[in-house]
Amino acid sequence: MSSSRVDDLFKEIKNDGYTVDGVKVCLNYFADKLRKDPNRKKLTNSEIKTIIQKFYGVTKENPHLNVIWGKHTNILQYNNKDVRRTIVKDLVEKDVVAGKIAPYNVLNLVFQDRELVKLITLKETFIQAALQVQDLYLGHIDEFKNRMIDGTNLQDLLRKFIGEKAECLIEPLKTLADGVQEKLSDCVESLIDELKLNRSNLNKIDLLEIQQNFYNYIKTVCNINPEVLESVDNENLFILDREIKAKINHENIVEKYKMNTIKKDLALDILFCHLTGLMEDERGKILRYIGRQSKDLYDVLGKLDYEYYIKNNKIPSILNELSRSSEYPSNVIKPKYGDKYFSYKNSSLFKLNNQQELFHSSNSETHGKWPYMKFITTVDEVDKELTEIQSFLKTVKKQMMFLDVKFAVNEGRERPVYLNIHMQLCKREKFLSFDLDKISHSAKISEIVKYFFNLQNMFIVVFHWEKLKEKMSGIFKTIFIIFDQDKSKRAQIVCLTFLVRSLVEGEGKKCSLTQLFPETWEEVFCGKGKNNIYEIDLNDELPNSILRSIRSGVKNGMSFSQLCYLTTQHDFDDSDDLNDGLYSFWQRKPLRKQQEEAMATKILAMYDIMEKFNDGIKRAHGIVYKGPPILERTL
Repeated sequence: MSSSRVDDLFKEIKNDGYTVDGVKVCLNYFADKLRKDPNRKKLTNSEIKTIIQKFYGVTKENPHLNVIWGKHTNILQYNNKDVRRTIVKDLVEKDVVAGKIAPYNVLNLVFQDRELVKLITLKETFIQAALQVQDLYLGHIDEFKNRMIDGTNLQDLLRKFIGEKAECLIEPLKTLADGVQEKLSDCVESLIDELKLNRSNLNKIDLLEIQQNFYNYIKTVCNINPEVLESVDNENLFILDREIKAKINHENIVEKYKMNTIKKDLALDILFCHLTGLMEDERGKILRYIGRQSKDLYDVLGKLDYEYYIKNNKIPSILNELSRSSEYPSNVIKPKYGDKYFSYKNSSLFKLNNQQELFHSSNSETHGKWPYMKFITTVDEVDKELTEIQSFLKTVKKQMMFLDVKFAVNEGRERPVYLNIHMQLCKREKFLSFDLDKISHSAKISEIVKYFFNLQNMFIVVFHWEKLKEKMSGIFKTIFIIFDQDKSKRAQIVCLTFLVRSLVEGEGKKCSLTQLFPETWEEVFCGKGKNNIYEIDLNDELPNSILRSIRSGVKNGMSFSQLCYLTTQHDFDDSDDLNDGLYSFWQRKPLRKQQEEAMATKILAMYDIMEKFNDGIKRAHGIVYKGPPILERTL
C-alpha cells in the first residue's frame, strides 16, 4: 500500500456516494488490505489522525454516517491516546467555539470515555451533547470539577449557566401535558439561540430526552433533587445518599454468631432487616437455613409475623427486649487484644475532670453509667448549637473537634444518619449527635456539614479520612469540591490512621511506634503475647521481619480496635459499631442502648488516642511543642 492509502480510502467512500453500506464496505476492504499487506505496515499515528479528521468532516456533511462512529475501531481509532486531543480540541471544541454542530455520535463517544472527558474545556460542549444525544452518559462527568476556567471549575460554570439560561430543563417534567411541551420547547429554542447554533443541523431527539439529560446532570453532579428547586421549602433539596455495592450475606451473619464474633441482638437485628426486604418464598428459604444452623436465632426469627411488621414499619418487641438485656462493652464478645475494653471509666477526660461538671447533663440517670451525649433532632436545635459554637470560636485561634459519622444502608443506598462530635468549649465538654433522620431537612443537614468543614480555625480529628471522605464526597458533592480547592480556606484534617502511617513509612528502617508504644506494638503487629521479646531503642534500625510486619499491618488498614489498643492498652468493643457499609444497622429506630453507648465511647476513645500520641511523641523525641504535635501532621 502506498503512502496515499488514506486518500485512496476516502476516494472510494466518495465514489460510493457516502452511503452507510458503502462506507462499511470501504472500511472492511481497507482493513483487509492492511491485514494482507506483505510488509505488515500498520497505520501510523499520522494516518490515524488523518482518518479521524477526514471522516469527522465527512460526517458533518453526511449526518447519517454518525452510525459508523464507535464501529470499525481498528480504522476509526477515536480513543487512540495519540488522537484524543485531536478529537476534542481540534475537532469538537473548535466547532463548538465557532457555533457549529459537532456530530452527535462523536459527542456520545467522547462522554463515554473518561480520558476524552478530561480534555473538555467548554460548557457548550456538554450542552451540544445534551441537545443531541439520547440518554447521554454522565459516568465521567466528575472530571469537570478538575478543569479550571478563569479560577472556576467547569462543573460550577455549567451548573450556573443551566440555572440562569435553561432553568425549565431541570424541572421534573414527567409528561408533555398541556402547556408543558410549549414551555420546554421555548426553553430549548432559547438555549439554541444563546449558543448561536443552526437548529436545522442538530440531531433531533425528543424534548423529554433533552430535558432528562439536563435533569440528570444537576442530579448527578450536585446531588441535588431537581424536583424541589422551584419550591419555597428546600427541605428535600439535596439527595443525601449514594449508591453502593452491598448485599447482606445471611450465611456470613449466622456463621459470625456461631463463632461468637457478633452479638445475638445485633445478629437478630440484621437478619430481621434483611428478611423484611424479601419476598415470602425467599424469606422462607433463608429461615429454613437459619433453622438448620442455629436454634437460638430461629427460635426468635421463625415465630415473627413479617407481613405485620412490614406493614406497620415496626421492630418486634422481643428484639428490643433482647437488646436491653445486653451490656456495653460486651461481656459476651471477648477482646481481640489484651483483656480489657476501653470504656468511659478509662477515659482521661473522666480522670482529669469531674463527671457532673464535664457533661452538664440534664438527665441524672445517665451519670455513673456512660457519657451523656445530646441528640440534636430539630432544625431549631441545630441553629442553636451552631450559633453557640460560632460564638465560642470567635474567641479562640484554633479549635479541635472529634468527628465520627454513622452510615445506614438500605436497598443498595448508603446515607449518613448520625454525625457525632466532641469539642471542648471553655472547659466544658460538648458531646453532640446530630440525628440526621429526625432533622429530616436536607438543606439544613448540608449546612451542618458545610459549616464544620469550612471553619478555617478548626482541626477535625477523624479515624480514617480516606474512607470517610469517599463516603461524604459522594453524598455532599458540591461541599467537598470546594473543600478540595484551597486548604487554607477550610478546616484542617487530623487523620489518626494517616498519623500511624506517617510514623511507619517516613522513617526508613526506624519506626518510632515501637518507642511510643512499647507495651502494645508487638501484639498488634506481630501477633505475639503481651510480654515483648524485643527491646528496641528509637535510634535502632528494626529487623526486616519486624519492619515488614508493621508496614503490612499499617498498609492493610488498622481497625479502630487495633489503634485503640496500640495507644491506650485497651481494646475497643466494635460489636455494636459494624460501620462497614454492609452490616451496619444505624438505620434502626430506636437505636439500641448499646449503640448509643458505642457512639459516645468511640468519641472518647478518639480523644484518648490523640492524647497518647501527643504524649508519646513528646516523650520519645524530647521536643517541646507549642501545641499538640499531631496538629503538625494535617491533611
